[in-house]
Amino acid sequence: MEKLKEKQDESSPSNKPKKKAAQVPAGRRRILEQERQRVVEAYRSLKASKYTLTQQSTM
Repeated sequence: MEKLKEKQDESSPSNKPKKKAAQVPAGRRRILEQERQRVVEAYRSLKASKYTLTQQSTM
């Protein structure tokens, strides 16, 4: 019975050994940041256009 309990504990995600985060090169980090900014701007413009369409249809 205890062996089954031990196996369950080992398989749980919280008990897995933690990996150190890999160091991301500066160039890659810059590209990722630019992509993140692009996505944020696209999301904002989508929300803004949805808001203006909603406002126009209620008038």
